[in-house]
Amino acid sequence: MPEISDKNPPLVPKSCVGCGCCCSYIVDVDPEPGELDARVPRNMIDFDFFKHDYRGLRVMKRKDNGRCIAFDEDKKLCSIYEKRPVACREFLHGCKMCLEALKYLC
Repeated sequence: MPEISDKNPPLVPKSCVGCGCCCSYIVDVDPEPGELDARVPRNMIDFDFFKHDYRGLRVMKRKDNGRCIAFDEDKKLCSIYEKRPVACREFLHGCKMCLEALKYLC
């Protein structure tokens, strides 16, 4: 994947609300030891949203359009925002992966 540079920066929306480009990433959401802490208590996680990929990693299930199954296409918001995996919580607006998602996935 080509690097993002100052010569070709993607347009970054003012907030994540209404975007959802990052929901096109396939990320490992298998919790590390100690990761299921006060941020995401185990009883809040809906394990029906997960599947194991060909590498054996736990990932979010995908829709036919490639987006995360928890992404609400009508509202353009995460339908499990309060229960989203830690990997999603750590994805920050405007970070390098956000910029790459905006440029290459949306």
